[in-house]
Amino acid sequence: FSLIDKYIKHNNKILSIGSGIGGLEILIHKKFNNHISFIEKNYISKKVKYGWDIKNKEAYNSLKLLEKFLLNNGFEREKFNLFDFDKDKLPEEKFDIVISLYSLDYHYNFNLYEVYLKKVMKPQSLLIIDTVRPDYFKNIFKSVEVIKQDMETVHKSKRIICKNQ
Repeated sequence: FSLIDKYIKHNNKILSIGSGIGGLEILIHKKFNNHISFIEKNYISKKVKYGWDIKNKEAYNSLKLLEKFLLNNGFEREKFNLFDFDKDKLPEEKFDIVISLYSLDYHYNFNLYEVYLKKVMKPQSLLIIDTVRPDYFKNIFKSVEVIKQDMETVHKSKRIICKNQ
C-alpha cells in the first residue's frame, strides 16, 4: 500500500482487476473513501497453475467471498461494484486508476485486456500492475516507471506504473 498510496487521490475512480479478497482495496477505501469497481473471475480452479493462462480460464476467487470480506471490513456497499468477468457487462465508465497486482500480466497476458483498458482509461489515468516484462509496456504507454522489484524471489516481477501522458 505504501508504494502506491501517493498516486491515489480522494474521489479517484478506481478499477481493480484480480484483487483476490480485496485487502489492498480496503486500505485504499479507508484512507481515501473512493468508489472501487472490481472485475473478477467467479470460480476457484481445482489446481493452481503458474504462468500465463492464454485462454483466461484459471481463477481463484468467489464474488460472494469478496463482497462479504469487503462489507465485514467497513466497505459500504454503495462504494463498490462487483463484475463477474465471464457473465457481466464490464463497466464502461472512465477510471482514474486501474490496479492489478499479481494478476493482469502476471497470471494473464495483458493482451487479453488491452482493448478494454484503452476504452476505460483517460489520457491521465494510471495503470499499476506487476509484470515480468516491463519493457513491453513502453510500446503501449508514454511513460513506464518501475516502483518495486522482486528479483530475489521464485516469481520474479516488477511493479510498474504506466501513464499515457
